[in-house]
Amino acid sequence: MDLACLNHGNIQFQTIDFEKIIENVEQTLRQDIHEKKIQIKKGLPRTELQGDKDLLESLILNIMENAVRALALDGKIEVKTYGGEKELILSISDNGMGMKEGELGKVLEPFYWVDKSRSRVYGGAGLGLALSKQICDLHHAEMNMSSKLEMGTKVEIKFTTLLQSVDNSEI
Repeated sequence: MDLACLNHGNIQFQTIDFEKIIENVEQTLRQDIHEKKIQIKKGLPRTELQGDKDLLESLILNIMENAVRALALDGKIEVKTYGGEKELILSISDNGMGMKEGELGKVLEPFYWVDKSRSRVYGGAGLGLALSKQICDLHHAEMNMSSKLEMGTKVEIKFTTLLQSVDNSEI
């Protein structure tokens, strides 16, 4: 349903703060983070941009939830921001199970699971990354993923709307 609604493109841009969104996501995932003794390292020198707060929170939740699922006990997640004057890049990486190179292009497809048994264990329908891609598209952001089997996965999202003033009536 979220994917269908996103196709209409009616989103509300406002100034949002990634640091607050990441805190909310950590609270949502706190039980799993605690049970797996996951360390989250943050480097967030830049955090503000123009976007839809709820959609961006959903985006980060999807990515971080996948990272938590991919991690074993005592795993690590690194969340950082960087970029030039007219861009902000959000990077979320983990040292989890990773993926084979051929899987990367498929994970953005709806209903695709790298490990088919994970859907039974963790729930879900394989829509998280497809939804994340739609959210990025609506924000004119570019999502790139890299992964190495048994080494982890990195998701980088390049936003270029952070300094733009957006008139919601034009959307």
